[in-house]
Amino acid sequence: MQLTGLADCCVPDTSAIDDRKRKGPSPNIGLQQRIPLKQLVYTPKCVTLTLIVLGIICITVGIICVLIEATVTAYPASGPYTYFDWEKYGKNAGGQMRCPCAENDYCEGQALGKVAPCLVQFNITEDMPGPIYFYYALTNFYQNNQRVVKSSSAIMSRGEDLLKQATSGDGFSSCQPAESYMVNTSDFEQTEIYYYPCGLAAKSLFNDTFTLKVRGTGDIIAWTSKGIAYASSGGVNGRNQAMDVQWHRDNCYKLGGQDFDQSGYHEDLRKFSLVGNSKGRFDCWHNVSEEGYQVWTRPAARPSFWKLHKRLPGGLKQGQYDLEIGLNYPVANFTGTKAFYFTNATPMGGSRAFLSSIYLAVGAVLFVCALAFGMLMVARPGPLEKPEVTYAPVSIMERKNKKFGSLA
Repeated sequence: MQLTGLADCCVPDTSAIDDRKRKGPSPNIGLQQRIPLKQLVYTPKCVTLTLIVLGIICITVGIICVLIEATVTAYPASGPYTYFDWEKYGKNAGGQMRCPCAENDYCEGQALGKVAPCLVQFNITEDMPGPIYFYYALTNFYQNNQRVVKSSSAIMSRGEDLLKQATSGDGFSSCQPAESYMVNTSDFEQTEIYYYPCGLAAKSLFNDTFTLKVRGTGDIIAWTSKGIAYASSGGVNGRNQAMDVQWHRDNCYKLGGQDFDQSGYHEDLRKFSLVGNSKGRFDCWHNVSEEGYQVWTRPAARPSFWKLHKRLPGGLKQGQYDLEIGLNYPVANFTGTKAFYFTNATPMGGSRAFLSSIYLAVGAVLFVCALAFGMLMVARPGPLEKPEVTYAPVSIMERKNKKFGSLA
């Protein structure tokens, strides 16, 4: 019985493999590392021209920055106006904390008990087109301290199942030491009430109040806190998601803190703030979706910082103004200062001379270097043509033979 045909069909076809072996290595010069080598050879003329072109570009950008910055108007023009300095104005002869009774400032009866607001009078010498940004500034306050940054609750900020977390054994321990306090309930048992929001980052919220008026008429100038925070700070997908009104009615033992007007809550909850829910587990002292709170809870990198507080979309006209400031925020513990600043902005930001100065300085340095190269070319002239640089071609097999010796 002949099985030749069956044997032939079971033998693998090695012709394709033999063809690949006969072809040898890939002819791709990239895979074979045979790409022609090019080495840049710098000539004095090329370097000098390059430095001159770069210098022109930098100085042009610097001049544009200076012209754009000139369109920014601010008060005060020299920088933030310090309205409270603990070292200078912290105490009067009677030992009471007072605001600075400096030139154009009036603080009759202003003490720690908020008898009267600190009144700062100032003049705007030219129209300030809108939008105008109103900043407050603090010094010597280390908001990026590790203890402050860690003392917060991501669960509470995102508005997850807070009641479930509160009834768990862990609670909001990450907010220590500003997590909760104990109260006596009607049945003579103690209940733990959690701050909402909790943590040192939240509880250290800046709470000085500002009211801008036209001097003489007393008309209050409307401004807004809408649009002062990053879009990523709030909303459904943001870092701070507030619970709805009904949740507050069901779960807030207290609401609104010491001053409901500063709490950021809706007017629908004003009457509820006076009653609260005796069975609630949260002291809802501030609305986490309020943009001023969101701005504050982004820690500053330096101990002296500005934070955006209000916006005036329509700008300010030339004239005289009064700024009433309620001194609520204590700075004695860190011996700091408090200040304010009005400014508008450009697409490149506010009035910052640093950017234009850097461009102009770099452009000047480039021109000096170009001048030095030009003088060197005149003093020690050389060939202006590029020298030819050649390399002996080395094949892969030659390199193997040199390393391992001839295979012959």
